[in-house]
Amino acid sequence: MTLRLPILGFALLLASATLAVAQTPTPEQSLIQLSKDKWQWLADKNVDKLAPLFHDRAKFVHMGGTWNKDREIEIIKLLAEGMRSSEIAAKLFISENTVETHRRNILRKTNSHSTVDLLNYSRAHHLIGN
Repeated sequence: MTLRLPILGFALLLASATLAVAQTPTPEQSLIQLSKDKWQWLADKNVDKLAPLFHDRAKFVHMGGTWNKDREIEIIKLLAEGMRSSEIAAKLFISENTVETHRRNILRKTNSHSTVDLLNYSRAHHLIGN
């Protein structure tokens, strides 16, 4: 429900912005195009393109997994820097158990079997830099 309103609002914004164009698409066509774009962004796993569509506390859902977009991406980036769970916990002011839970969830969502697999996946899908 939290994602429907921003997406619908965005679609309505697109629809109203295109009224000035000589051949304007219908709101239905705009919504269909937005949906196509969204699925492409999801397939590309380009979180930056999705960010404007979602509230800061929204969760990113793709392929059966839910991404707490800020915290999980932040943990992936810290893992890429070589930090251990205890170091990540201290840096983020959360418990080591919470970091381990995030790591398990991230591994499951990316179908990774190790941190190395996760980092390779994250680089390949542009969640972190090379």
